[in-house]
Amino acid sequence: MNKTKVVAFKKGLKLAKDERWLYQGRKLEIAKTFKYLGVNLSYNGTWVDHQRRVAAIAEKGLYAARKALNRHNSISFKLATRTFNTLLQPILPYGCEVWGTNCVANVINKAGTKFIKQILGLAQSAPNSAVLLETGRYPISSVIKMRVLKY
Repeated sequence: MNKTKVVAFKKGLKLAKDERWLYQGRKLEIAKTFKYLGVNLSYNGTWVDHQRRVAAIAEKGLYAARKALNRHNSISFKLATRTFNTLLQPILPYGCEVWGTNCVANVINKAGTKFIKQILGLAQSAPNSAVLLETGRYPISSVIKMRVLKY
């Protein structure tokens, strides 16, 4: 029974005095999160943990893509954005049809704009809105909202 746990979805993690979760007479451990098909479900119904985890995965992919692109002396912006669109952008909205419009935009958009800033040689403090306007791109949170609406 080491693997069997339960997630009680409610506002607080604290259980009521008489609340117990049992399976075959054994008390179950209560977990804060549960990963189902790659989507982190949190006890309080928020999606922040999942979005942070997905952003961290995208950051690792961003590093690998940037390292691969740096092997070439000069790459076009078109090739760099095509790499981003193919390899990294599909990671960020993973599961958005489930978590809907409850997007923590600064977490998701930061991972998306970081790559563009690195390709252009801009400081990370450069305004995201200016970077997106100049490159003709949309924030990832907008892409997520479109996917949710189409779902």
